Amino acid sequence: MNNPSDKHESSEGEAEPNVFQVSCILEGIEPPVFRRLQLRDCNLAKLHEILQAAMGWQDKQLHFFEIEGREYTADRRAMAEFAWDNAHKVSLSNLWQKGISEFNYIYDMGNNWVHAIVIEGPEPREPKTYYPRCVEAERTCPVEHCGGPKQYEKWLQAWADKSHPQHKLALQKLGTSFNPEIQSLDLINGKLRRIRN
Repeated sequence: MNNPSDKHESSEGEAEPNVFQVSCILEGIEPPVFRRLQLRDCNLAKLHEILQAAMGWQDKQLHFFEIEGREYTADRRAMAEFAWDNAHKVSLSNLWQKGISEFNYIYDMGNNWVHAIVIEGPEPREPKTYYPRCVEAERTCPVEHCGGPKQYEKWLQAWADKSHPQHKLALQKLGTSFNPEIQSLDLINGKLRRIRN
């Protein structure tokens, strides 16, 4: 197994550390909302921040990572209330070295947005490239407080059908400028560039 901290020689002959490639699928929605990210090694608290930006959430709700039957969060009140573990103390490299590459990230326990996370492995870091970055994306993330996956799909149906009795309500809920499809990675990567990784 490769160690993500290993280095390789760049085309200029300079040693460059590897980065992790991580995929994220929002479960319960078809076609899926998907992101593929590349980022330096980081703890789960930083991964939470990166996922919020990449998906398009606003970090207004409780979150936790579910890994092999244990919960991890960066929210100190949740740590105390639910006896969850500290997300700052677990890194991607920790998980990778233990052979853990798949886990869940849950955001907003009321709407229960479950993200299937896969650490796809170390990738060579490209010189003069900002990390974290999104290298692949499919579909726009749902808006906050839209009722969860099943309700969101109902909003999408009403949004797309002008004759639907809830079409106007769907426009208000999702926004008149809402587009369920990703037009460019630029907006996502613009948000990711505000994050220090």
